[in-house]
Amino acid sequence: MKTIQRTCIANFLIGFGSILNFSPAFSSPTVITLEDDIQNMNNDLKQLGDDIKEGISQITYEYRRGCTR
Repeated sequence: MKTIQRTCIANFLIGFGSILNFSPAFSSPTVITLEDDIQNMNNDLKQLGDDIKEGISQITYEYRRGCTR
């Protein structure tokens, strides 16, 4: 009985998720290698550093502009 109930709940959640487009009803995760994962993390951290640097530059510019008025 529990197996049937769990199957019904699982099917309901799959259908509900597909209506809201949380994820495709039948999808399989992409398998990547450890090296690819490390490279992706490095790229993400580089982008994060660039974004922080740009933000600091903008704040510095606005602060200096405000102080000279």
